[in-house]
Amino acid sequence: MIISIFNQKGGVGKSTTVTSLAAAMTKLGKKVLVVDMDPQANSTLGCGVDDESLEEDSTIFRLLKEPRLYKDLIESLIIETQYGNLHLLASDISLSDAEIVLANAMSREHLLSKVLRFVEDDYDYILIDCPPALSLLSLNALVASDKLIIPLKPGYFSSKAIKHLLETVNRIQENLKPDLRILGILITQYDARKKDLNESLPKRILDYKVFETHIRVDAQVEYAQENMMPIPFFNGKSKASEDYMNFAEEVIVDGKKERQW
Repeated sequence: MIISIFNQKGGVGKSTTVTSLAAAMTKLGKKVLVVDMDPQANSTLGCGVDDESLEEDSTIFRLLKEPRLYKDLIESLIIETQYGNLHLLASDISLSDAEIVLANAMSREHLLSKVLRFVEDDYDYILIDCPPALSLLSLNALVASDKLIIPLKPGYFSSKAIKHLLETVNRIQENLKPDLRILGILITQYDARKKDLNESLPKRILDYKVFETHIRVDAQVEYAQENMMPIPFFNGKSKASEDYMNFAEEVIVDGKKERQW
């Protein structure tokens, strides 16, 4: 299953969710590929890979602009991280040129789909980190995906912005990917002390499920980022690690239900 983690609003824990969910899934025995489609390369760093140390043309950008794709090439660029079954197609700042370089490419919204077609059967899950904007890179990620997870930080402005995001997803479903499905909305940076705000959190948003697991605020996440490690491997006893493990189980169960449906 290919899942994009996307929100047009920044600061909602998107990259943290990608790397933490991937790590939690591997702890549950799944083989996972992280695809970093964000030029900021936060998921690349979060998987323990320094984007500044990558060799030229060794990132996902190389594959997006490659006229002749073949499996050996793609596999040669997949990094086997130190976390066992957690693999990575990395990003770096060169990906910021994608809008210009790929502007006139044929079927430009389907470039990532063509890449992942070669390797999707090799993994239980492929998780895609999208940039926080509706760009060509985000469109590629969404068109390549089976499902979408939307991280959402509690608050008035975030809740208001998600309505615009869902309208965007509807347009993509209508014009580019009819079978794209929203798996659910994930509440991140949850603070149990803010009772008034928490009581207003809905179980569904515009008919879309809100996951039962909420990712609590945890300073350990920042320490994990500083050490370039996913939180489930940095501190398995932390609140955020516990939450992401529960979330991974929820995603896996929901994914099975979706397949049966």
